[in-house]
Amino acid sequence: MIKIKKGHTPAPLLALQNVEGASYDDLRGSDKDEVKSALLENQGYICAYCMKPINENTMGIEHFKSQSTDPHLDLDFNNMLAVCRDQNEHCDVYRSRQLDADGKQKNFVYLPNPKSLEFARLKFNYARASFEITCSNDDNVTQELEKSENLPPRNGLLNLNCKTLTDLRRSAWSAVQRRLERRSPARLWRETPAAIRLAEDIYREYQPSGKNKAFYPVVLLNLERHFPQLK
Repeated sequence: MIKIKKGHTPAPLLALQNVEGASYDDLRGSDKDEVKSALLENQGYICAYCMKPINENTMGIEHFKSQSTDPHLDLDFNNMLAVCRDQNEHCDVYRSRQLDADGKQKNFVYLPNPKSLEFARLKFNYARASFEITCSNDDNVTQELEKSENLPPRNGLLNLNCKTLTDLRRSAWSAVQRRLERRSPARLWRETPAAIRLAEDIYREYQPSGKNKAFYPVVLLNLERHFPQLK
């Protein structure tokens, strides 16, 4: 997951917020496209939850606080995230099927909004072998990232550790590892000056920027594990 720095509220949303009785359903056409573009720019063109690359055609607009439980926030730009919509097994599409006793989409209880200071305090980890995501300083957040069927209270909301995503995280790191190994013998690439210089270059390359690298936190974390001097 990624910390998000929100920009200004797009003009079409501001206009609707000033119309009595207006709702998210009134956001259409080019106005909706403008909001999508703003969300993508804020997030560097990756999904707010799983960090896959997204664009205007593969993304959806997610309401962090559900529209069914918090309709007063459905035009709040700070409550909107750009998320992937090309898979049914994780992220927003998966969450939309997790309903409470009243049949409304469940809200996060422990996971804070990715734009918040509380979110910035969370420490996400990606396991060395399985590449599963956990929150190392809040087990309750970890559970909400999981698959609901795996948990007795059924409070998993995003299924971020499905095989599709763990394989993609592993592939992202493997691609970087191959670059390092080409620079020096496999058993020595953590020690040779050439590999260390390349690691420094890759570390800079994967820093958050205008258009983020997919799964960049996974790559940065693994680089820091192998090259502690990068921290």
